[in-house]
Amino acid sequence: AKIVYERLINFCDDAGSKDALQFLMTREITHLKAFTTALNSLTKDPFTIGNIPPTPNVVNQYYNDSTGEGDYGEIDARGPWNEGPGIRYVEAPAKMEAQVTQEQVSREIKRATGRAPEPAAPRSKRFRR
Repeated sequence: AKIVYERLINFCDDAGSKDALQFLMTREITHLKAFTTALNSLTKDPFTIGNIPPTPNVVNQYYNDSTGEGDYGEIDARGPWNEGPGIRYVEAPAKMEAQVTQEQVSREIKRATGRAPEPAAPRSKRFRR
């Protein structure tokens, strides 16, 4: 959530909106500190809290939905959060799903009309005013 607020602040021109977003971003950090302290005070592993166990084979999957080509030079990085013993790295699942969906849509358009669909215009990565 903190990163979302940062990006909204960078996108925004209104000083009052920026102040509100700055406040909300700061509160996210406050909440994270409180949750971290609460989890650390428990007498058992925080990932075992509750009665319902996580779904096996999903709990240790890391889905890389990043493009690695962000507006601020972000890169697709690997580290202890998405690699190591027991972690299954799944490369670009949303992109793969979108490609399959687009293929299915194109096939249905061709089937219904008897001709291939026109190629879509390239989409911008950022909203424009």
